[in-house]
Amino acid sequence: MITSFQIVDRGDKESQEMAEKFRATLTDHGFSLSNNPDLVISIGGDGTMLRCFRDYYSPSTAFVGLHTGTLGFYADWSKEEAGLLLHEIQYGKPHFEKCPLIQGTFELLTGEKKTFLSLNEIIIKSNSISTLVLDVKINGEKFESFRGDGILVSTPSGSTAYNHSLMGSIMHPTLDAMQVTEMASINNSVYRTLNRSFILPKEQHLILEFPTIDERAIVGIDGEEYHLKQIKSIHVCVADNKINFARYKPFPFWERVKGKFLKEM
Repeated sequence: MITSFQIVDRGDKESQEMAEKFRATLTDHGFSLSNNPDLVISIGGDGTMLRCFRDYYSPSTAFVGLHTGTLGFYADWSKEEAGLLLHEIQYGKPHFEKCPLIQGTFELLTGEKKTFLSLNEIIIKSNSISTLVLDVKINGEKFESFRGDGILVSTPSGSTAYNHSLMGSIMHPTLDAMQVTEMASINNSVYRTLNRSFILPKEQHLILEFPTIDERAIVGIDGEEYHLKQIKSIHVCVADNKINFARYKPFPFWERVKGKFLKEM
């Protein structure tokens, strides 16, 4: 049962005004504003939903999105449907859909470990014109030696984002899997990489190891950049926890894919 809520907006005037209307209406109807909410309402675009995830994720919190710009994959509702969404939150009973997250653990040469959860993707890339060199292991066994700009590991939900721009495959967001996509990999008579994205199930994990110390590598987690010095290895797997999306109406994922990528302007 949803009794508490939080709202995150994109920051533009229209989104802020809409957020204030939601806030006033829901509190007037007995819902409490909380920093540990049952429901987080994202008003903006996909970037706003990623901020909701970073700030308020817990396994018991549900998320719903209303987009105030172009069509977003994380937003079920358009701004013209704001009144309908408000009504559904007050009186409706949502279906909760669980979607996988990925977990990345970064081990530094000092022995320190940093762990991140991601809703969209984890990226490791070079911040210079030099190529990045990584040993790619699946379940501890070496798969390939990678040379190129970087490697992206996406969730099924994130497969329609940067992964799609890199010619990765689109995955249904409820699949328990992750996708590994290479960025400008080098393939010639000396260096060989798969040069295709590949998909790993939850039961398998990925390890990216630096054969030498590389101070130029940077890490991206859902659009946020982290400069981690002297990374030794990165362990990525499908997380045990998932994110809950509150569906107050059907979630037409493939229709959404069609609308974003296939319909003529």
